[in-house]
Amino acid sequence: MGEGALQDRVAYVRKLTGKPVVCVGRFTSPDSMLGQLKRGVVDLIGAVRPSIADPFLPTKVRGGRLEDIRECIGCNICYAHDFRCSPLRCTQNPTMGEEWRSG
Repeated sequence: MGEGALQDRVAYVRKLTGKPVVCVGRFTSPDSMLGQLKRGVVDLIGAVRPSIADPFLPTKVRGGRLEDIRECIGCNICYAHDFRCSPLRCTQNPTMGEEWRSG
């Protein structure tokens, strides 16, 4: 599945409702996420994997520090071990789970 692959379907749903629309869809690039928000395709993006890769993603976007974002590469190692009851891992963020150390 490509990044933002559900865009057309979500845009269709958006036309049918006056409610806020949330989308997921293998988002890895902050530019893609911001693009969908700015174009009004969605109101909110569920970006779990990108937030695992960089838990400070929203703060960096708000501060205009896009070049500092550690981007998710969509390798799914975080998801692949979910059913094995093993600790969550991320190839882009080896310190995943230790965010408290950075405040």
